[in-house]
Parts: sequence; C-alpha cells; structure tokens
Amino acid sequence: MKNMKMNDLQSISKTKYESWLFNFWEDIDIKNELLSIQNNEIEIYDRFCRDIECGTAGFRAIMGLGTSRINIYTISKVTYALGEVLKEKFLNPIVVIAYDTRKNSSIYAEMAAGVLASQNVSSYIFKHIQPTPLLSFAIRRMNCSAGIMITASHNSSEYNGFKVYGSDGSQMDDTSDIEKKIKNADIFYYKNILSFDEYLKSGLISYVPENIEDDYLNFILGLSSKKGLDINLSYSPLNGCSNKIVCKIFKEIRLNKFSIVDKQQFPDENFTTCPLPNPEESSSFELVLNLAKKNNSDLAILNDPDGDRVGVAVLHNNKYKILDGNSIAAVIFYYLLLINKNKNRKVLIKSIVSGGVIEDLANEYRVEIIETFTGFKHIGKEILNLEKKNRLGEFFFAYEESNGYLFDTNVRDKDGIASSLILCNAADYFKRQNMTLVDVLNKLSRKYGFHLNKKIDFTSRGNIPKNFMKDFKSKFMSKFKNVTGYYDYKNLVYFDGKKIKEINSKFKYDVLVFHLAENQKVIVRPSGTEPKIKFYVLTKSKNYVEAQKKCKKITDFIEDFSVF
Repeated sequence: MKNMKMNDLQSISKTKYESWLFNFWEDIDIKNELLSIQNNEIEIYDRFCRDIECGTAGFRAIMGLGTSRINIYTISKVTYALGEVLKEKFLNPIVVIAYDTRKNSSIYAEMAAGVLASQNVSSYIFKHIQPTPLLSFAIRRMNCSAGIMITASHNSSEYNGFKVYGSDGSQMDDTSDIEKKIKNADIFYYKNILSFDEYLKSGLISYVPENIEDDYLNFILGLSSKKGLDINLSYSPLNGCSNKIVCKIFKEIRLNKFSIVDKQQFPDENFTTCPLPNPEESSSFELVLNLAKKNNSDLAILNDPDGDRVGVAVLHNNKYKILDGNSIAAVIFYYLLLINKNKNRKVLIKSIVSGGVIEDLANEYRVEIIETFTGFKHIGKEILNLEKKNRLGEFFFAYEESNGYLFDTNVRDKDGIASSLILCNAADYFKRQNMTLVDVLNKLSRKYGFHLNKKIDFTSRGNIPKNFMKDFKSKFMSKFKNVTGYYDYKNLVYFDGKKIKEINSKFKYDVLVFHLAENQKVIVRPSGTEPKIKFYVLTKSKNYVEAQKKCKKITDFIEDFSVF
C-alpha cells in the first residue's frame, strides 16, 4: 500500500510536470529548464509532488520551477487565494506589499500587486526594499486589510517566501481559508493578467506614501529619549534591507562611534560574504567581529536580511562574546524593568521554547507571563487578545529565543530595528555603571541561578517517521524518572500523569513539553518548513558546571535516540 501511494504521487507529479511543459512550450527559458529534468524522476517528484505549504512563518521554499517551489506562478496562486479570502471578509480590501533584497523579491512583489488588481483588490507597494517590521507598522498606520512581505528572512540565498499579515499587523495565525482557496486556484492564472504599469495607471496599485517610513523612524526613535550614547558600535545588515533606517537611527541618537561592514552594507541577493545570514549562527558574525576588533567596539550588532531579527556580540574582558537569543532577551528585559515608569505595563509574552533567567525576573517584578506556540504569529494573536480585553496598555515585552523581540504594539511582529536601538541603550545604561551586558548576565546568574539552553536540530533524509513523537515520549519518560509533568499539545494536557484539560485552541500542534525536577524543561517539535525535528533543552542550577551536567545528560539521550 505504501509503495502504491508513492507510485500514485510519482504519477501525479509526472502529470503536473507535463502540464507545465505544455503550458510553457513557447517560453524558451522555462521550457529548457523543464526539459533539463525530464529524465530525472527524483527531481520531478521533488518539484511537483505537492503544492507549496504554509509553515511557521508563511510560505517559504527554494526558488525554481515546480508546484513545491517559489516562483511567479506559485506566488500568483497564493496571492489569488488571499485576494478571494479578503473579498469575502472586506467590502473594499486594501493590501500593502513590501519586499527585501533577495533574488526576485521585487518581481514577486509587483506580480502579487498585479494579481490582486486583477481581482479588483487595491494595493500599496513600497518603491524600495523595506524591512519586515516597517510593513507591520504600515498595515496598522494605513488601516489596511492585509499585508504581504516577500522574504525568506534568514534562510540562504536560494530561498524566498511570502508572509501574510492580517489587518492588525501580525502574521495571520490561521491561513486555513487561504489554503483551501489555493487548492482551487489556477497555477497559470498569472499568464492572463495585465502588466504592473497598467494597473498602476488604473489606480488599483499605488506606491506607499513616503511619510510612512518617516513615521516608523520617528516611532522607533520614540522608544528611546536618550541621545549621545557612550557606545562604540560596529554594525552589519548582512546585505539586507535594514541599513538605511538603522543608519538614520544611529545618526539621530548620536552614538560615540558607529561603523558599518563595507562588504555587507548594500544589497547582495547572493549573500556572498555570509551564505547563512542568520543572527543565531556564529558564522554570520565573522565580518562584523573583524570590524569590531579593529575599532575596539563595545558591541557588534547585526540584523538578518529582512530586519526582523537581531544578533549581538559584547566586548568583555578583551574578548567578544556572542549572546544567544534567551540571553539577549534577559538583558533587554532587565534593562526595561529598571527604567520602566509605567507600572501598568505588566505582561510578558514568550514562546514555549523560550526561557532562562527572564522567567525569574518576571516572577520577582510581578510581570505576568503568557506562553504561546512557536512562531511570532501566535504572539501577535495574544497581543490581539489583550486588545480585545482592553488590556493592550499592559503589554510590556515579547520575544522568541530565535532572536526576535517586540517592545511596542504599534508593530505586531518581531522588530530587529527597534532591538538594535534598545540594545545600544541598555549597553550605555550599564556601561555608566561599569558593567558590560555579560556582567549583567553574570550578576543575574549569581542571584537567580545559572540557566543553560541548548537547541538540537535533526534533519531526516526523508519524511519524519510517523510515530517519532510517540516513541520519543515513551522512551524519554522511561529514561528520566524525574519527569514531573508533560504537555502533549496535539492531544491532551497532562501534569503528574493526570489529565488536566482538553486543548482550548482551534489548532492542535505536534509539540511535547516535559517538565523535570530541579527546574529542567525539554521541548520537542517538528519544523514547520523542513523534514527536521527540533529539541530545546533548558536547565538551571546554582552553578554553571552543574547546569552543564544536567544539560549533557539530556542531550546525550537525544543524540543517541534521534539518528534517523
């Protein structure tokens, strides 16, 4: 039966491939690319076995021809589905569209605007590359029905993607209506629409007013009243779209010294100097650290290509230490607590895989913690829930351990631009007390205990085994007798072996959370975009060595178990 299903999929893939070849026979470039794989069944299957799917952050895939890849036709199909959904929900829907520095991003953005126009849906499109948080801000400022961001965020250069935003400015947490429409949308619809310029002349497409960027800049500057920071900063936008706004910000606040990595200052769709432009990866810091060492900078900061994440390395005892996502959250949160004058702001929102000393701080300062599933769209949903309950003014801070942070609800997605500014403010604040950000973390560890966080990714050569999560849960609980409770988010919620409640959410997520004695936690989840299992191990102890021992015992088990 399994082989029969595989054969059926291969047959369907071949049929789709032949349909594309027929429809594009007159297009020499497309025809030649398709003909180049006509005898490669594996490649045909890979490109045509499925339609592009929505993951934890929209639709994202390798660029190329095929129904499972990102190209003008799959982008067209997703856009058409979005347009149909918006017409059902809004009388006169308006969409705002932005794009980053990746290959084809501007082409996909203009094409998306054209598809919407063909459906009589108006759109605004930015004239130039812009970061993701500015799009979120623009949706709200311009009272739009939805937003589209063409980006693959921190992925390597062969990827691109399509993020969908709701009218509140956050990523849509429920794309099921769009996905239903996608199934019935014509993959070749784009071939029949008018040109971008024709729709521009008709008024169905307009450019975003220039004041929107200025409004966002002023909003960011409003997060900090301090100027003349005693900070020497080296910065890199990793050839992305944050450079222009960040440079304006740091010029306005008058840093002591500001330097930018020359080779990563301007757009490069190939990310030549940084093949993996992800602030979570130490390799992405190579050039900015070289510049920082040359200038003896206090901080080395970088943003990912679409500007929603931030990374930082701190000069401490004549060496640079790269902070992980939880550590960045901790120093930012502590700084914000110390300067906070609005005691009504008392809600912290975080994903279930994020943790560390920030939880101890929240408990001491009586800040409510709301936990969400992985993906900032869930954080956006919780902010909207606060708004519906007239509690929006209580929002204080939100973050994910993957280097994403949010400070103000005028933006409803993680904001690497604002994060860069706040990090400099925090560093200046503590520098005036003769402390680096590493000193701050050490101080917090001495007070609350040492937190150690470890993330492990395992990639499968094929599909993840069907019973993987069930088998892991059984063997983990058999191995570790100190499990005090676990949460199975796909089925039921348990603690101490007793069922507590059914999942309230409309959605059920394939996520396991184990609580162990002595402040340990393990989270297991499949990736939303790749055949990959992600493990998060969070341990705490009175000293670093003991925290390491606890962590190693768990990670050794995971590494032995998870050989695909």
